[in-house]
Amino acid sequence: MLPMQLGYILTAYLVTVPGTRLLRIAMFPLWVCCAYRMATKLTLGPGQDLGLMTMTSTIIMRIATWTFESTVYVRTGKNRKLNEPRTLSAALWDTGDLCFNFRGIGWNWGHGIHVPPSQIPKNTPPDQKRRAFLYIALRDWLLNGLALEALIVLKDLLFTLNRADPLTLAYTLPPALRRLLESLVYPLQTYFNLSAWSKWCALFGVFVVRQDPDEWPPFFDSPLRATSLSELWGKRWHLGLQQFLCGTGGRLFNVLFGRVGYIMGTFIMSGLFHDAGLLGLAREDGFCHGCNLTLFFVMNGVGIVLEGLFRRVTGKRVGGLNGTVWLFLWALFWFQYSMSTECLKMLYFVTKYNWAVMPVLQVAYILKWVGLVPTFLVSYANTLDDLEGFKWRR
Repeated sequence: MLPMQLGYILTAYLVTVPGTRLLRIAMFPLWVCCAYRMATKLTLGPGQDLGLMTMTSTIIMRIATWTFESTVYVRTGKNRKLNEPRTLSAALWDTGDLCFNFRGIGWNWGHGIHVPPSQIPKNTPPDQKRRAFLYIALRDWLLNGLALEALIVLKDLLFTLNRADPLTLAYTLPPALRRLLESLVYPLQTYFNLSAWSKWCALFGVFVVRQDPDEWPPFFDSPLRATSLSELWGKRWHLGLQQFLCGTGGRLFNVLFGRVGYIMGTFIMSGLFHDAGLLGLAREDGFCHGCNLTLFFVMNGVGIVLEGLFRRVTGKRVGGLNGTVWLFLWALFWFQYSMSTECLKMLYFVTKYNWAVMPVLQVAYILKWVGLVPTFLVSYANTLDDLEGFKWRR
C-alpha cells in the first residue's frame, strides 16, 4: 500500500510542476503494477475490502489523469501563477490539497465542473460566515447521519434472513414492492452517507485546518429536482468523480468517437470503477453475485445520448414533469437489472464501517462501553457487530 500512496503523492506534486510530463509518463507503468498488486494481493478482511478496492481504483485513475495531463495544475485560489516560484511549504500544501480535492475548487482544472451554491449569503462577514458554516455543517452531518441510520433499520427489515418470523417485512411484502424498496434504499443510502461524510470532512477542514468555507460547497445539488439524466449526472448528483472519469475513459473514447464517445467512455469508466469497488464484497469468489453496475452506468450514458438526439430532432431539451418521469423510469429500470437482492444485501452488511457518520451508533458504543446504554441501543449496536460473521452467508 505504501508504494501506491507515495506514487499518488509524487504524481500530484509533479503535475503542478512545469516540464514533468515525460517523467510522469515514464513512471506510470510502475504505479500500474503497484495498483495491480494492491488490488490482488492485499486484503483487509471481509467488508473492508470494498473500501480497499475503491481506494485503489480512485488512486490509479487519478494518477492516470495527472500523468497524461498536458496542462500544469495551478492553485488559483491561492493566487498562484504558472511558473511562479513556490516555497517548499507552499508546494507541500498544494500537493496535499490536490490529493484530497476532487472537484477542482480553487484550481485551474476545476473550471467547468458545476459547484452547488453556498448556503450562506455572499456578503456575510468572514467571522460570521465561519460560524454559520460550522453550524450548518454540524447540523447537516447530524441530520444525514440520522437519516442513514434510519435506512439501516429499514434495510435490516428488508434483508433479514430470519424466515422463521412470519412478521418479518422481507417476507410479508409483495416481491415487486420489496424489490422497488431495495432499489430506492441504495441510492438514498449513498446520498446520506456521502453527504454526512462531506460535512464531517468540511468540519475538519474549516475548524481544524482553518480553510475558507468557500472551499467546502455542498456535495450534492438537490438530486430530486433533476428533470433529465443530463441534469442529474452533470449537475445534481455529486461530481467528485467527474475529473478522473472524464480524464480516463472520456478522453480515450473522445479521440476515437467524438462527443458521443466522450459521454459513453465516461460512463463505461464509471461503471468499471463502481464494479471494482463491489469486487471487494466477494474477494474469495472473484466477483460479486448479481452486481453489474457497469450495465447501469452504460445505459445511463445511452439515455443521455438519446436526450441529445431528442433535442436535435425537436429543438427542445428534456425537462419538466415528463423529464422527471423519464429519468426515474429509465434509472430504476436499469438498476433492477444491475443489482440483485444478494448484492444489495452484502452492501448493507458493510454499513457498520461508516460509524464516523452514524451519531446514534457512536452514542451507543460510548454508553455501552461505560455500561449505561439503554437496551434498544445495545440491540442496535450488537446487530451491527454481529453482521461481521453474518454477511457472507449465501
